[in-house]
Amino acid sequence: MQQNIHRRASLPWIKLRKLCVLIAIWGLGASAVASAQTTEGARSEELTRSAPSATVTVTSSTLRKDGSIWVEAQVESPQGGVIELVVTHNGKPIPTLSITQSRALARAAHYTITVMPPSKEGLLSIEARSSGQGVAKADLRLKNGAPEQRPALHVLAIGVSRYRSADIPSLRFAAKDATDLAVTLQRQRDLLYREINHRVLSDSQATKAQVLSGFQWLAQSVSSDDTAILFLAGHGTNDPDGMYYFLPADSDADRATMISSFELQEALRMIRGRVVLLLDTCHSGNVLGRRSMNRLINELTSEHRIVVFAASTGDQVARESPAWKNGAFTKALVEGLRGVADYAEDNQLSVSELETWTSVRVGQLTQGMQTPTLAKPNAAPDYVIAALPAEGILPNPKRQGRRRMLWGAGGIVLGLSIGIGVAVGVALDYKNSQNVLEPKF
Repeated sequence: MQQNIHRRASLPWIKLRKLCVLIAIWGLGASAVASAQTTEGARSEELTRSAPSATVTVTSSTLRKDGSIWVEAQVESPQGGVIELVVTHNGKPIPTLSITQSRALARAAHYTITVMPPSKEGLLSIEARSSGQGVAKADLRLKNGAPEQRPALHVLAIGVSRYRSADIPSLRFAAKDATDLAVTLQRQRDLLYREINHRVLSDSQATKAQVLSGFQWLAQSVSSDDTAILFLAGHGTNDPDGMYYFLPADSDADRATMISSFELQEALRMIRGRVVLLLDTCHSGNVLGRRSMNRLINELTSEHRIVVFAASTGDQVARESPAWKNGAFTKALVEGLRGVADYAEDNQLSVSELETWTSVRVGQLTQGMQTPTLAKPNAAPDYVIAALPAEGILPNPKRQGRRRMLWGAGGIVLGLSIGIGVAVGVALDYKNSQNVLEPKF
């Protein structure tokens, strides 16, 4: 729950009662004025520090025939002023072949930069330096001399099985759910994504402060081309007004100790790239009403970058079982990401394929008592969320069905072949026995 804290500024004025008092403290008044000027200067400096800083965005990058890299970048400077561009490779400044400013607006400028990296691998950074706004930068990762085009995946997996408060019942597999999903997503390295950055907060690590810090980490780390996956497993509840709350490990009866849907929405809106929110909140009875979950999903998906997977509808219980050693929703997600959801058999997993598999699988596991929910903007196209390696994948049902059919057909053919072979052999033996001339004496 966001708090707005207003500080009252003290003004150095003196209420005069008698003229003699004014004369007596004339020197103190002058001192107070000087102090006020100092305070005002400090306040002005503080406002300068808190003002929005410059940002750098790489709009395109191209490898040229001579091995140099041509980069187009936009620098936005909310405060205006002079910006110095510096190019670094692995943190060390390198010379540029050319820097030209193609167009400039009041608070933004477009630059074209040509640079020759000292090596074909590493991190190339475009830094915008300003005395009043510090340093802002955008990174390009090089691979075989060319800018890496694949996005990065950032995963924040949070699972709470055990709570500090004795009044909140423990769960069995929420913490394991977070770990299992993070391990599964790490297999995407060097497939669809150039790198995987992940944080796992489980049980005592998943305090409200740490969860909010994780939200901030995603906001700072995810670029506009990257994908962020936020996974929440544990207890969820709602208040009488329908506000949804996720319960961190240090929650108690006070709603201020919980993560409200408002805080969750604000955190997701701060993430610049694509966002996939996975909610496997286990709760009992009617603690998460339909009104709360549906409202949360509708509000989140109004941001066209955000897709929401929920473990169940608003009035259902999310289930876990020792037989699965996971929540039903997480088990289905892990299986799907390992290849079972590849219905198109193109070694890629789209959002719609993952939705189809989780709906089918959760229904099987819970005997229809739990129905996962996917919410995404109507205007948002289906997109690929994961790729499959060459080995170690789980076959999807279509492929398994074909295997069974092939094995069955192969067995039938083999059986017929053996039967025909035996029959032919017997017939030949009989014919040969009839053609044998027995000697007569």
